[in-house]
Amino acid sequence: AQHNNEKPELLWTFLAQIEDLDIEKLKVDMNNPKIDKIIESDAKDANALGVKGTPTIFVNEKKLNTLSHKELFDLVETDYGIKAYNNSHIKNAFFFDLEGDMSAKKSVHGGRHPLPDIAMFINKLEAIGISNDTKILVYDDDISVAARLWWMLKYIGITNVKILNGGINAAAQAGIEMESGEPNKSNHLKGKIDARINNDLLIEMDELKTIISKGKNYILIDSRSPERYKGLIEPYDKIPGRIPTSINIFFKDVMNENRIKEVEDLKKVYNNIDSDKMVIAYCGS
Repeated sequence: AQHNNEKPELLWTFLAQIEDLDIEKLKVDMNNPKIDKIIESDAKDANALGVKGTPTIFVNEKKLNTLSHKELFDLVETDYGIKAYNNSHIKNAFFFDLEGDMSAKKSVHGGRHPLPDIAMFINKLEAIGISNDTKILVYDDDISVAARLWWMLKYIGITNVKILNGGINAAAQAGIEMESGEPNKSNHLKGKIDARINNDLLIEMDELKTIISKGKNYILIDSRSPERYKGLIEPYDKIPGRIPTSINIFFKDVMNENRIKEVEDLKKVYNNIDSDKMVIAYCGS
C-alpha cells in the first residue's frame, strides 16, 4: 500500500475481520472515521468496533497483499529454515534464524535456546531498517516459532508486530507473490531502536523458585506435550518430568493445524485459568 502512495496505516486494517467494513472500499474512502479508530485500538476496543474471529495479533493471509513488502520478516528454524527460505519465501521478506539470530549458544544454564545478547539482537534489527515504530509481520511454517520473535520484539519495546496466521502455506494458498534465493539484503536506512525492556514479560529461574516456595498467587503452565509433561518420554533433555506445581496446556491445543483457534475456542482451552493470577509459561527450551 505504501508503494501506491496510500495511507500507510491502512496496512493494518486487515488485522481483524470487520463485519461492516469492506477493505477494497476503504482503499478509496480514506476519510472513513473508523479507519483510525481501528488502527489505534487495542483488542478490547477493536471488539467494540465489530471485530470478530481470531485475536488481533494475528494477520489474515487473505489481506496480506496490502502489506508493504519492506515490512515482512521471515522466521523459521535451524538448517531447515535457511533451506526452506532459499527455496521459497514471501517476496522481499528478510530471514531471521532461530539459532543464529534469536538464540545464544547453549551454556551451563539457560536451556537449548537461551535468549541472545539483547544488544546484538537489536543491532541485527536495526541493520535491516527496524525502528521502534516499524510495523512488522513475522511468519514461519505455522505460528509456533514466529511467536518467539513476536515475543522478543515486544520484550524490547517494539509494539507494532503481528504474526501471519497459518504461516507461509496460508500465504501461498492465498496467491501471495513468492520468490526464491539468498536472504534479502536490506536497502533501507539503518533503523534506530530505543530499547524499552519490558521485564514483566520475563522471569528468571531464581525468582520462580521463590514464587513456588512461597506459594504466591500464580499459575505455571507447561506448554509441552502431555507425554513430556508426565515424564513418560523425553526426546531432547536429560531429565524428564516437569517443574513442580505446573499445569499442562499443550501448545498445539490452541491451534487447528497451522492456524490459531477462534477466540471462543481459545476461551475453552484456557477455561481454568484465573485471570487475577500471574501466569507463567514455559516449554522445553
